[in-house]
Amino acid sequence: MTSQVCRFITVLAVAAITVCRVGAFENGAPDSTCDSMRPSHYQVKGNDSTPLVEPLREELYFSIHVNTTTVKPGDHVEVFLKADKNYFEGFALQARDVSEVKGSPVKKYGTFKSVNVTEAKTFCNSQGITQAMHKKWNNITVIWVAPSEHFGTVQFKATVVKGYRSFFMNVHSQELMHHTGAGVTVIPSAALTVTLAVKLVIMALTC
Repeated sequence: MTSQVCRFITVLAVAAITVCRVGAFENGAPDSTCDSMRPSHYQVKGNDSTPLVEPLREELYFSIHVNTTTVKPGDHVEVFLKADKNYFEGFALQARDVSEVKGSPVKKYGTFKSVNVTEAKTFCNSQGITQAMHKKWNNITVIWVAPSEHFGTVQFKATVVKGYRSFFMNVHSQELMHHTGAGVTVIPSAALTVTLAVKLVIMALTC
């Protein structure tokens, strides 16, 4: 085999690897991961009979920031996903109840909008957002639209993909509190009951 033929075969091999790599990320998170938010990355790429790659549990290299922590129904919130070290190649982001318990029904709130439709797209009936293209990201900003009904306290949670064999789950933001109006915070029913009881005791003592 001549050196020219060898070089040609090498070029084709590199191109094929590149196409496969792009194919693994370009479409973003599928609707099938709506609840789990876990990538279906197998230990032997393309072989679904092998075990799934486990998420990394070391120090997180990513963070989620918001432009407000007090939200009224219908408000638009800027959500900023940032690589604190290096970059990321994929992500899936949702707004979930802070009291979410493993194994219980998943509660997702609001809908997402993309700032740039070529970079991000919605999935999971617009209750989640994911990348729409393959690239190495340093950060990305998306818009979350708060639901019209009461939603308590929520938190943005993300799965961030560093590479096919390295991804992080449960990257989360600060908590966002629901407000009924300007400067009025919704108080959970238990806390409200205690507050009223204290006020009644004070009134009784001053009679």
